Amino acid sequence: MDISHRASSIRQALAAKSDDKAKGAVRKFIPSSQYVYGVRLPLLNQIAKEHRDGGFELAEALWKSGAFEEKLLAAKLLGSSCKKDPDRALTLAKKFAAQISDWAVCDPRLSLNSSVLA
Repeated sequence: MDISHRASSIRQALAAKSDDKAKGAVRKFIPSSQYVYGVRLPLLNQIAKEHRDGGFELAEALWKSGAFEEKLLAAKLLGSSCKKDPDRALTLAKKFAAQISDWAVCDPRLSLNSSVLA
């Protein structure tokens, strides 16, 4: 499956697993989030595991969307791919970091940076 189809499949899964209560919680604690599906973290972790082999390309495609959960997934995918190509991971991390607008997306980025540098 190519990257655009994979990203589309992930977006469909996020929409299907959307929860109004979770969406409200994100909006309350992270008002700067532009688009929020309302998907709980355990489900995001499951999606990230299922698509771990999408690597850098999928991370970049998801990040571009601007949706809160897609950015979290992009950070998780980047973190799981960083040992394959640390230089590329750092380049993307710097690119993503310039676009981080809230603490919730920043959190996974910090753990990525420490794992890349270790």
